[in-house]
Amino acid sequence: MSSESRSVTIACPAKINLTLAILGLREDGFHDLHSVVAQTDYGDKLDLVWSGAGDPSKDRVVVEGALIPEEVNSVLAAIRLFRLKTGFHKGSITACLEKQIPVGAGLGGGSSNAAGALKALAKLFPDLFCELDLSELSSQIGSDCPLFLSDLPVLMEGRGERITPLADNLASRLRGKSVILFKPRFSINTAEAYRRLAAGKYYTSIGQAEAVYSDWKGSNSILPAPLNDFERLLGSWMPTLPLVLERLRSIHGIDARLSGSGSACFAFSEGDSSAKSRVIEEMQQAWGEVNWIEEIRLK
Repeated sequence: MSSESRSVTIACPAKINLTLAILGLREDGFHDLHSVVAQTDYGDKLDLVWSGAGDPSKDRVVVEGALIPEEVNSVLAAIRLFRLKTGFHKGSITACLEKQIPVGAGLGGGSSNAAGALKALAKLFPDLFCELDLSELSSQIGSDCPLFLSDLPVLMEGRGERITPLADNLASRLRGKSVILFKPRFSINTAEAYRRLAAGKYYTSIGQAEAVYSDWKGSNSILPAPLNDFERLLGSWMPTLPLVLERLRSIHGIDARLSGSGSACFAFSEGDSSAKSRVIEEMQQAWGEVNWIEEIRLK
């Protein structure tokens, strides 16, 4: 039994869907989508330690800052998938996950954690990953996990597994921009959001999605035009969210949007020192409190 140990620390960033068009339901039960996605300098921290003297049946994940049941812990899922695909059953793996990204927010926390765990394992055991496709492996845990394998802003297609880095001229418009992230106390279950979206057929055609993307490429705008099919859905489901976004846009002139399926939202605050205070004002008016708000930057 080896007394060797190895450790690595990985940052697990939050993501923002700058656009999110849901194109329709696939035969495999997933949805096709078209989304411009950027990662942020805000997120979770993952420490992974392998102990050669440990028992491989004792792999565990310690989570600080959130309650995440073992059966839905994406870091543990990544460790188990690593064991399965590599046949490596030596020593024990202990992960310590410090959560900052809210759960049920549409900021990709679980997927980022899973991708971070796989990246950490690849650093600890590079020889075991020589014949593994990290993108394909990560997509077995979550549809949008592959986007977290690099920190570039991307166009995400398919069910989330088709990742194309944005051209430099587009990425440079986003890089380093100041953004306010905010979220009400309630969260949104992603599976339920997709179920409701499918029931109401709140879909966007591929032609419409590509037109928004093409118009952005041909413009000088920092952001593409607003497009998130979940924001349309929320009007009849959780109406305070789109109401807050509309008030920020129409009354305060702040470009505020929903990220992913929510409930987190984002507002560009570049050059606007009072934007955060006005977001807080609208949060207090709608929900009677400021549950969570952070000012971050895009990568």
